[in-house]
Amino acid sequence: MVYRLDVLGLHEFDSVRKRMSVVIRFPDNAVKVLVKGADTSMFSILENGSESNNNIWHATQSHLNEYSSQGLRTLVVASRDLSGAEHEEWQSRYEEASTSLTDRATKLRQTAALIESNLKLLGATGIEDKLQEGVPEAIEALRQAGIKVWVLTGDKQETAISIGLSCKLLRLNVEIFWLMLKPNMV
Repeated sequence: MVYRLDVLGLHEFDSVRKRMSVVIRFPDNAVKVLVKGADTSMFSILENGSESNNNIWHATQSHLNEYSSQGLRTLVVASRDLSGAEHEEWQSRYEEASTSLTDRATKLRQTAALIESNLKLLGATGIEDKLQEGVPEAIEALRQAGIKVWVLTGDKQETAISIGLSCKLLRLNVEIFWLMLKPNMV
Protein backbone atom coordinates (compact mmCIF):
# COMPACT_ATOMS: atom_id res chain seq x y z
CA MET A 1 0.00 0.00 0.00
CA VAL A 2 1.33 3.45 -0.91
CA TYR A 3 0.47 6.58 1.05
CA ARG A 4 0.89 10.13 -0.12
CA LEU A 5 2.18 12.45 2.59
CA ASP A 6 2.31 16.20 2.06
CA VAL A 7 5.28 18.01 3.56
CA LEU A 8 3.93 21.31 4.86
CA GLY A 9 7.17 22.66 6.25
CA LEU A 10 10.66 21.79 7.39
CA HIS A 11 12.76 23.20 10.20
CA GLU A 12 16.30 22.26 9.26
CA PHE A 13 18.86 21.09 11.79
CA ASP A 14 20.78 23.87 13.49
CA SER A 15 23.47 23.83 16.15
CA VAL A 16 21.34 25.79 18.64
CA ARG A 17 18.30 23.47 18.65
CA LYS A 18 20.34 20.32 17.82
CA ARG A 19 17.34 18.84 16.05
CA MET A 20 15.23 19.10 12.93
CA SER A 21 11.51 18.75 12.36
CA VAL A 22 9.07 18.27 9.53
CA VAL A 23 5.34 19.00 9.49
CA ILE A 24 3.36 16.46 7.48
CA ARG A 25 -0.26 16.08 6.39
CA PHE A 26 -1.36 12.44 6.27
CA PRO A 27 -3.99 11.02 3.87
CA ASP A 28 -6.66 11.27 6.60
CA ASN A 29 -5.85 15.04 6.87
CA ALA A 30 -4.16 14.59 10.25
CA VAL A 31 -1.21 16.95 10.64
CA LYS A 32 1.82 15.80 12.65
CA VAL A 33 5.22 17.14 13.50
CA LEU A 34 8.06 14.60 13.39
CA VAL A 35 11.27 15.57 15.15
CA LYS A 36 14.71 13.96 15.29
CA GLY A 37 17.73 15.17 17.17
CA ALA A 38 20.40 14.73 19.79
CA ASP A 39 19.22 13.17 23.04
CA THR A 40 20.47 16.24 24.92
CA SER A 41 17.97 18.42 23.11
CA MET A 42 15.13 15.94 22.66
CA PHE A 43 14.47 14.67 26.17
CA SER A 44 13.68 18.18 27.41
CA ILE A 45 10.84 18.62 24.90
CA LEU A 46 9.05 15.31 25.43
CA GLU A 47 5.63 15.05 27.03
CA ASN A 48 5.62 14.44 30.74
CA GLY A 49 3.88 11.65 32.07
CA SER A 50 2.51 8.24 32.17
CA GLU A 51 4.22 5.09 33.33
CA SER A 52 4.16 3.87 29.72
CA ASN A 53 6.14 6.95 28.65
CA ASN A 54 8.61 6.39 31.52
CA ASN A 55 9.13 2.78 30.42
CA ILE A 56 9.81 3.87 26.84
CA TRP A 57 12.10 6.64 28.11
CA HIS A 58 14.16 4.22 30.23
CA ALA A 59 14.36 1.65 27.41
CA THR A 60 15.43 4.36 24.97
CA GLN A 61 18.10 5.65 27.39
CA SER A 62 19.42 2.10 27.68
CA HIS A 63 19.52 1.72 23.89
CA LEU A 64 21.29 5.08 23.49
CA ASN A 65 23.97 4.04 26.00
CA GLU A 66 24.42 0.73 24.20
CA TYR A 67 24.61 2.38 20.76
CA SER A 68 27.05 5.07 21.82
CA SER A 69 29.35 2.56 23.56
CA GLN A 70 29.53 0.78 20.18
CA GLY A 71 30.60 4.04 18.53
CA LEU A 72 27.28 4.55 16.73
CA ARG A 73 25.86 8.01 15.99
CA THR A 74 22.58 8.35 17.86
CA LEU A 75 19.35 10.23 17.24
CA VAL A 76 16.12 10.39 19.20
CA VAL A 77 12.83 10.45 17.27
CA ALA A 78 9.50 11.86 18.52
CA SER A 79 6.20 13.17 17.17
CA ARG A 80 3.02 15.02 18.04
CA ASP A 81 -0.37 15.56 16.44
CA LEU A 82 -1.13 19.21 15.73
CA SER A 83 -4.64 20.54 16.21
CA GLY A 84 -6.17 22.66 13.47
CA ALA A 85 -5.54 25.84 15.47
CA GLU A 86 -1.91 24.88 16.22
CA HIS A 87 -1.31 24.07 12.57
CA GLU A 88 -2.81 27.36 11.38
CA GLU A 89 -0.78 29.42 13.87
CA TRP A 90 2.41 27.55 13.00
CA GLN A 91 1.75 27.85 9.22
CA SER A 92 1.21 31.60 9.47
CA ARG A 93 4.36 32.16 11.52
CA TYR A 94 6.38 29.73 9.41
CA GLU A 95 5.53 31.57 6.18
CA GLU A 96 6.32 34.92 7.79
CA ALA A 97 9.63 33.69 9.25
CA SER A 98 10.66 31.91 6.03
CA THR A 99 10.34 35.09 3.99
CA SER A 100 11.75 37.47 6.58
CA LEU A 101 14.64 39.61 5.43
CA THR A 102 15.89 40.20 8.99
CA ASP A 103 16.62 37.71 11.76
CA ARG A 104 15.27 34.82 9.69
CA ALA A 105 17.16 32.12 11.65
CA THR A 106 15.91 33.45 15.00
CA LYS A 107 12.33 33.72 13.75
CA LEU A 108 12.43 30.19 12.33
CA ARG A 109 13.83 28.91 15.64
CA GLN A 110 10.98 30.60 17.52
CA THR A 111 8.45 29.15 15.08
CA ALA A 112 9.90 25.67 15.54
CA ALA A 113 9.54 26.07 19.31
CA LEU A 114 5.76 26.43 18.82
CA ILE A 115 5.47 22.81 17.71
CA GLU A 116 8.62 21.17 19.09
CA SER A 117 7.16 20.59 22.55
CA ASN A 118 5.15 18.00 24.42
CA LEU A 119 6.32 15.34 21.94
CA LYS A 120 5.67 11.61 22.17
CA LEU A 121 8.90 9.61 22.23
CA LEU A 122 9.03 7.09 19.38
CA GLY A 123 12.52 5.70 19.93
CA ALA A 124 16.14 6.10 18.97
CA THR A 125 18.47 5.13 16.16
CA GLY A 126 22.10 4.10 16.15
CA ILE A 127 23.94 4.49 12.84
CA GLU A 128 27.46 3.40 12.02
CA ASP A 129 29.51 6.30 10.73
CA LYS A 130 32.52 4.51 9.23
CA LEU A 131 35.92 6.13 9.21
CA GLN A 132 37.36 6.98 5.84
CA GLU A 133 40.07 4.68 4.61
CA GLY A 134 43.52 5.58 5.93
CA VAL A 135 42.39 7.69 8.91
CA PRO A 136 44.12 5.58 11.62
CA GLU A 137 47.37 5.52 9.61
CA ALA A 138 47.23 9.30 8.99
CA ILE A 139 46.69 10.01 12.69
CA GLU A 140 49.56 7.71 13.63
CA ALA A 141 51.84 9.46 11.08
CA LEU A 142 50.92 12.86 12.59
CA ARG A 143 51.67 11.56 16.07
CA GLN A 144 55.04 10.14 15.00
CA ALA A 145 55.88 13.53 13.47
CA GLY A 146 55.35 15.10 16.88
CA ILE A 147 52.13 16.88 15.91
CA LYS A 148 49.52 17.19 18.64
CA VAL A 149 46.05 16.04 17.61
CA TRP A 150 42.91 17.33 19.33
CA VAL A 151 39.31 16.24 18.92
CA LEU A 152 36.29 18.49 19.15
CA THR A 153 32.96 16.71 18.98
CA GLY A 154 29.32 17.04 19.95
CA ASP A 155 28.98 13.28 20.33
CA LYS A 156 28.20 11.48 23.55
CA GLN A 157 31.34 10.65 25.56
CA GLU A 158 30.93 6.91 24.93
CA THR A 159 30.71 7.48 21.16
CA ALA A 160 33.72 9.80 21.15
CA ILE A 161 35.85 7.29 23.09
CA SER A 162 34.84 4.39 20.85
CA ILE A 163 35.62 6.36 17.68
CA GLY A 164 38.87 7.65 19.21
CA LEU A 165 39.99 4.09 19.91
CA SER A 166 38.97 2.79 16.46
CA CYS A 167 40.93 5.50 14.62
CA LYS A 168 43.90 5.01 16.95
CA LEU A 169 43.68 8.57 18.19
CA LEU A 170 43.24 7.26 21.72
CA ARG A 171 45.19 4.53 23.41
CA LEU A 172 44.29 2.82 26.63
CA ASN A 173 47.02 4.71 28.54
CA VAL A 174 46.21 8.19 27.22
CA GLU A 175 44.89 10.91 29.53
CA ILE A 176 41.55 12.39 28.45
CA PHE A 177 40.31 15.87 29.40
CA TRP A 178 36.62 16.68 28.99
CA LEU A 179 35.62 20.29 28.46
CA MET A 180 31.89 20.87 28.79
CA LEU A 181 30.46 24.10 27.41
CA LYS A 182 27.42 25.66 28.96
CA PRO A 183 24.46 25.66 26.52
CA ASN A 184 24.45 29.45 26.20
CA MET A 185 28.11 29.40 25.14
CA VAL A 186 27.48 27.40 21.96
